[in-house]
Amino acid sequence: MKFMLCAAVAAFAYCPAASAATILSEADGSFPTSSGETFADSILTVPHISVPDTPADLYIRSGKYKFDVTFDAAVPASVTLVVQYQFRYDIYNSSGEIIDGDGGYDIFDTKALGSNITKGSLYFNVPKLRQHFGFPRTIYAYSFAGFGIDLSPLPGFRTANYHAALSSVPEPGNWSLLITGFGLVGAVIRVQRRPRLVTIS
Repeated sequence: MKFMLCAAVAAFAYCPAASAATILSEADGSFPTSSGETFADSILTVPHISVPDTPADLYIRSGKYKFDVTFDAAVPASVTLVVQYQFRYDIYNSSGEIIDGDGGYDIFDTKALGSNITKGSLYFNVPKLRQHFGFPRTIYAYSFAGFGIDLSPLPGFRTANYHAALSSVPEPGNWSLLITGFGLVGAVIRVQRRPRLVTIS
């Protein structure tokens, strides 16, 4: 009984932090852009992660991400979301300096949202980072290069205001742990509420 209660509390306490979608970056803007174009590129700045024994924050975590865009009104234009990230590899010496590598093979994910929309999302996956330890040490990884919104104006288009956001999407394992936590809490409550027989001698 005490074990079930402890397990339920531990799972329930862990899950909200692990499973809640985390917003990594947000930005507001409008079309036409300051340059008069209907394509906005690199509208989000996303923090990268550092890897031990490397000098800079060059990499992004593997996993699933969601690029959201919300407009303040239906847009008379065809809207396409664009995500650009790069596959890279870096070779480090024992002092943590890059001695060789390749800065990027560009990868693009796009999604056409259609016209006269107020919001839309693009989901994409970043493959798992691979490392070869020892020296020289090689890291195969990915880095974000840009997030864009492309508008093809239709008759009646004048201007459009948007809010963009990038979020990490919880892994399936975290969701199952959350469900397990709820199940354990329910089981503990049910056991506690079970009527007890009292024997009168």
